Amino acid sequence: MNLAHHPFLAATDPAASRLVRVSAPFPEWLNPFHGDGVTIRAASIPGEVEHSKSYMARELLLGPISEGLISQRTVVKEATSGNTGHGIAKICEALGIRCQLIMPAGTARGKINAISVMGGGVEVVLHSDPSETPVERARREGAQEGNYTLDQYDNWRNPWAHKTHLAPQLFSATGAVALVAVASGTMGTCMGLRQYVDEHGLGTRILPVLLEEHHEVPGARPLSKVQKDIRLPWQKLFASDDLEFGTRHPSFLLAYYSWRVLPQMLGPSFGLAFQGALRRLHREKVAGSLDDLRTRGKIEVVLVGADSYLPYLDLFLGETQSDKRHTYESPDLLSLAL
Repeated sequence: MNLAHHPFLAATDPAASRLVRVSAPFPEWLNPFHGDGVTIRAASIPGEVEHSKSYMARELLLGPISEGLISQRTVVKEATSGNTGHGIAKICEALGIRCQLIMPAGTARGKINAISVMGGGVEVVLHSDPSETPVERARREGAQEGNYTLDQYDNWRNPWAHKTHLAPQLFSATGAVALVAVASGTMGTCMGLRQYVDEHGLGTRILPVLLEEHHEVPGARPLSKVQKDIRLPWQKLFASDDLEFGTRHPSFLLAYYSWRVLPQMLGPSFGLAFQGALRRLHREKVAGSLDDLRTRGKIEVVLVGADSYLPYLDLFLGETQSDKRHTYESPDLLSLAL
């Protein structure tokens, strides 16, 4: 069988799936800028796919399979913090292709288990060598004979998948919006959305939200690691002023609070996008430029939620304790975010 025409690839065609669900506007207690005419909504990627990397992983594999670069004799190597690896593992297992996924030793256990349970030709390798990043290791080993690295961090199919599959559904569901905030790891989602916005003449600002240094949120990176590992030309689309930053504890808490109003319980990267959006709105308000985002009297903000809470249960249990700034019943979100 020609692997490019395998029934599993046909069944997972993102063109036939609902990828994103956009929520109703957040209530006032979850929107500290409600009085400024700001509307905040969530765009949850777990529609008919598990997470935002499902369709992207399919494109990463389909390309080289179609070009004859990957066969059932190839070992696919990829560095991943979980979701891309999960997508790759599912497809490789279905197609009978061996894959070795190199994951940071500190990856959430739920994400490791979600891949390890597939068994068969799927292998998880935990990486803890400080002299070499998981991405560098995957590139080195993937260059060896019989191996192939998909390298989501330097593969044009990464942003292309988001531009082609996610962006049309997202903007069809949201209409004209001022700001879309996305927690960023590979920069692929942000790049794809920005390319779509530019190509279609939309006025939407795409806001990549990175981690402040020495903070960890699954699926996101600080700027230093983005600059070290990501070879995609993201800097041609985003200047330093286009970036926002967030921290670990508020990311978990903001996601946790959103569960009270959203039908889908989203993971911590959604909380990071939420925090980044709140910081950017606060920054614009202090600078007196908030009205630059306003259209027809409103400022529409959309927060991208890339996956569900399920792989991070153990982390949420340790990160969802309130502190003196707020309570679960009446959280001070702006104080938390800043």
